[in-house]
Amino acid sequence: MGANTVEVFNGFKMTELCLLPEGWGVEKLGNLGSIITGNTPKTAIKEYYNGDIPFISPADLGDKKYIYDGINKLSALGFEQTRKFPPNSVMVTCIGELGKVGISKRELATNQQINTVICKNEIVDYEYFYYTISLFKYQMELVAGLQVVPIVNKSTFSNLFIPLPPLPEQHRIAEILSAADETIERTGALIAKYRQIKAGLMTDLLTSGIDEAGRIRSEETHEFKDSPLGRVPEGWEVERVIELLNSNIIKGIQDGNHGELYPRLSDFSTVGRPFISAKHVDENGTVQFDFAPKLPEDYCSKLRVGFGKAGDVILAHNATVGRIGIAALGVADFMVSTSTTYYRTNLNKLDNYYLFHFLRSETYQKQLVGVMAQTTRNQVPITMQKQLFMILPPLSEQRRIAEILTAADDRIEKEEAYRDKLLQIKKGLMQDLLTGKVRVSTGAEA
Repeated sequence: MGANTVEVFNGFKMTELCLLPEGWGVEKLGNLGSIITGNTPKTAIKEYYNGDIPFISPADLGDKKYIYDGINKLSALGFEQTRKFPPNSVMVTCIGELGKVGISKRELATNQQINTVICKNEIVDYEYFYYTISLFKYQMELVAGLQVVPIVNKSTFSNLFIPLPPLPEQHRIAEILSAADETIERTGALIAKYRQIKAGLMTDLLTSGIDEAGRIRSEETHEFKDSPLGRVPEGWEVERVIELLNSNIIKGIQDGNHGELYPRLSDFSTVGRPFISAKHVDENGTVQFDFAPKLPEDYCSKLRVGFGKAGDVILAHNATVGRIGIAALGVADFMVSTSTTYYRTNLNKLDNYYLFHFLRSETYQKQLVGVMAQTTRNQVPITMQKQLFMILPPLSEQRRIAEILTAADDRIEKEEAYRDKLLQIKKGLMQDLLTGKVRVSTGAEA
């Protein structure tokens, strides 16, 4: 078993893949177990589908290690038409997006875009194999070349290599990486829980508010009234955006009618004012100024529009419609592209952080979707934005609501940063452990 190697130095040897420790080998995938390509029952026969047996496609792989279920299901009759895979089989996408991997945790079937490896347990630990395929999947991209639809057929897949330490070391490496995955998974579940809590808070706070005692209002304890956006507390207002933000406050850069004054690629520089488009607003509402292209000061001085400022709320109204960001305090003045609008509040009437959270709410986003359906393009023009409604509590309550929702966002972002750190640590662990750069104790040495 193994491939040819050449001795180099300090107990390491050169192999087809990389330098590996003495005692490790490299092995072709075809020697590590049975490799079987999935198949699809005839889709025209409805009786084959909509049962309770997972029918795995590439869309089911990549986000999680263990696969218990799939988007599509087969009936018992349909399952009889497939190649069946037992629990602990390793599934690898070999057509399209190459190298997405998952481990089956029940008997299931896959389509023909997936090669499944039923590992020989006396040679390779299936969890070790899962992690090693993830690290060395670049081989698949190399052999697939520049095809329009990348394909690695079963024969080619069988001739790819992975490093293979002794079985006890494989088990220990898999245990360490599995522990890292479990921590990442727990953090992801916590993030999902916090997001769910925040979604409930948004619904309650932005439609019912919080009273002086810190309690969510209800119609059993407080007076409510009808409004264009449903029932709201007495003392709240529901107004159109145009009544809150006049035309000098809602702005976008040139709409293309100013000819030479609309920025071209040659107008940008490495210094100057950031030029913000929809792609620079992330899903958490952070405006990524550091990644935005720059417009030189002398160019900006020619433009007939104002500049965005710290505290402005930014709405993506074209392409990625509905994404909302807020310019952090302390940022320099900036420009916005035709895909975005910025809102600058009158702080005596409207808190900018309340505005930020309200524009992200389901109440406002539904209005955007309704307006977008009336246009011929995926956009919400400024003229239409001005006609949308906003729920407006008293200013002091706006600030309390904004503080609660911002604190919820901060907690989510903290956990996301921790998860991202864990992912980086795991990436480094995989590189070190799966190449033998860092060795692990298996207990056999004692």
